[in-house]
Amino acid sequence: MDNTHAACQVLVVDDNLGDYLLFEHYLEAEAPGHYELAHVSSYAELEQRLRAGALCPDVLLIDCDSGSAAGLGYLGDAVQRLPTASVVGLAERLDGVVARQCLQAGAVDLIAKDETTPAHFAHVLAYAAANHRRIQALFDRAHFDTLTGLANRNLLNDRIDHALERSKRSGEYVALLMIDLDDFKQVNDGLGHDIGDGYLRAVAGAIRASVRESDTVARIGGDEFAVLLEGLRQAESAMQIATKILGLTANRMEVDGKRIQPSMSIGISLFASTNTRFSAQWLLKAADTALYRAKGRGKNCYHVFTEELDQELVHNIGLDRQLREALARDQLRVHYQPIVAGDRRGVVAVEALLRWAHPKQGLLEPRAFLPALEKLGLMPEVGEFVVHEAVERLASLRAQGLRELSMHVNVSAAQLATPGFAAFVVGVLAEHGVPASHLCIELTEAVLFERAASAERELRALRKEGVKVAIDDFGTGFGSYSYLKELAVDEVKIDGSYVRGLGEGRANRAIVRSILTLARELDVGVTAEGVENLEQYRQLGELGRADLQGFLFYPALPGDEIAPVVGAYVPGAPPIPRRPAPGL
Repeated sequence: MDNTHAACQVLVVDDNLGDYLLFEHYLEAEAPGHYELAHVSSYAELEQRLRAGALCPDVLLIDCDSGSAAGLGYLGDAVQRLPTASVVGLAERLDGVVARQCLQAGAVDLIAKDETTPAHFAHVLAYAAANHRRIQALFDRAHFDTLTGLANRNLLNDRIDHALERSKRSGEYVALLMIDLDDFKQVNDGLGHDIGDGYLRAVAGAIRASVRESDTVARIGGDEFAVLLEGLRQAESAMQIATKILGLTANRMEVDGKRIQPSMSIGISLFASTNTRFSAQWLLKAADTALYRAKGRGKNCYHVFTEELDQELVHNIGLDRQLREALARDQLRVHYQPIVAGDRRGVVAVEALLRWAHPKQGLLEPRAFLPALEKLGLMPEVGEFVVHEAVERLASLRAQGLRELSMHVNVSAAQLATPGFAAFVVGVLAEHGVPASHLCIELTEAVLFERAASAERELRALRKEGVKVAIDDFGTGFGSYSYLKELAVDEVKIDGSYVRGLGEGRANRAIVRSILTLARELDVGVTAEGVENLEQYRQLGELGRADLQGFLFYPALPGDEIAPVVGAYVPGAPPIPRRPAPGL
């Protein structure tokens, strides 16, 4: 036996104390010090320990003799309740029927009491102990975070379910704290991923040390943690613990010689036994909603889920359900807004824009549902749908003679970080016979700022194939100009807020002029978004050359309406609204 392992914990369930003492004697002779045996004499005592959650043996020996049908039932129940334990059946003598039933119930082996020897008994336990270690390793990988050693989301969900059930019986509070590290991206990018990982481990250890041993601390995302608090006699205890955790930000943390000033935001949700509609899902969503509010208050603080947020959560849960139905019922649509050349050459591109054909509220724009799609993790799936629709539409337009037209498609951070995204896009282009140079993916500065290494690889793979890249909402984020150099982008799109503000003072005019000048120097294309009136068009013409997009020309149109509009545009004609649009 491998002496590097701690003594294996073995529980024997048998009403014959003599057999238990005999087993002890066998192990003292064959494997002294390798096992710690304990004994319960009845299934009732086993059940009591299982219910109390006080049972965690590595190996369980349970009497399931043919004369006791209940034994097989308890054996099967123990296998379900103790997923990492190795369960071994005990019987007076070897019986084929009993052996088959034990194995079918989940036992790893069977010991016949009247035939076993000390060596055989020790051999069976050695096999069971090795099986436990293997299962435990698999369980740990599935339930614990490899970086910090904390519980992961799977284990947290399971612990929440059990905590809520216990709370209903005890009448005590359960609280969930969702913790997000503020500005973690800056640590990762500024100091490197090794320091970032060390920082996460340091924070994990500090949070673990701030709560009770019985509380569950989990890492549920890149820089997001959760703390499950049970057995709280007062709701205020949750706020006291949140305050204690926030106290960790009072001093800098030293990681491999680097001093980091921590900052975190915390959302708190509470469960009381009187809550009838609360569930694990509700508790998680409530804490997440409160966390969002904490970040909105300026970070490095906590926010408690309240009745006001309750209404917001009800709305969000309803929206989640409706969005899943929308996907199942093909209610999502792709509309297309033309982009007009600033030199009046005509329509040079169209941008694919997602819409939701809501059965009751009509056609909804992305701002009404995109955040919910992102929270549900559906953006990669929806993004693939948009790419398919947009490329297929472009192929159709090219077949109608519009071969110089380009298609712009917005890409989210989740899409870009999905391994194989670039290969998927290239495959769709090849399927429809569309040149890669006629597809332009639009990325916001927020996506570029938050991109992971995987997203970097996908982006560069797309650029290598000839797919063009544009920065959307340019000028509103951080490090705007560095992206032009790092990624060799093809185009920037001036954020509509600057275009709308052209008649409201010199600042917006100066910003637009600087973007146009920089783009010209770097030979980067420019599109001005949100052009709504002739005055904006006139000033843009004075400041420099840019392609134009907005209601002054066209709103976003359904796919079957875009070909006539693009084909009917008269090059050199003055810009006028082509169809009525809101606010004009």
